[in-house]
Amino acid sequence: MYSLNLCGMKKHAFNLSDIPENEKVIIKDIKDRNLKIHLNRLGIFPDAEILVSKKSLFGSPIAIVYNDMEIALRKETAHLIEVEPFH
Repeated sequence: MYSLNLCGMKKHAFNLSDIPENEKVIIKDIKDRNLKIHLNRLGIFPDAEILVSKKSLFGSPIAIVYNDMEIALRKETAHLIEVEPFH
């Protein structure tokens, strides 16, 4: 976890892999080009609101929901997605 300071407001950024089940977050950045292309083809872009719906016992895979579409991601893949809490 690290902090971003935008326009004097402190916001915390997290990796998607660190978010617990049933938490809604906003995608801020996708750090891998190929992953970004793949998610963009599914309609998932930065500023998208997603729900972490399920995590397996050891944290991989992670299921996310976007627009009624559930997608499974490996923990290593989810670690490449930077998110902020949904307010």
